[in-house]
Amino acid sequence: MKTERIQKQLMAHPGWSAAYPKQHLKRQYQFPTFERAVQCANMVARKVRGQEHDLRVTIEGSTFYLDLWSNLEGDLTDAQFALAGVIDEGVQEMEGEVAS
Repeated sequence: MKTERIQKQLMAHPGWSAAYPKQHLKRQYQFPTFERAVQCANMVARKVRGQEHDLRVTIEGSTFYLDLWSNLEGDLTDAQFALAGVIDEGVQEMEGEVAS
């Protein structure tokens, strides 16, 4: 994916950043508790099941860190950005559960 396209996609997915030279997306989420961060990790695992993506999940205290890349291609893809959007939606649903 060309740099201009990456920049457009990043504008459409606030909070995500692109990391180089290994082409992957990065994001962190802050939760009120460690348990909620773990729930987020479980939600992400369900969302990526069966997809051709690799990810690295790190939880430090109540902060959830995510690195996402495709294991089929060496470059960022639209599919990665689509998955980033799905993950963001899942996090928003989790936050709605807390507010309810």
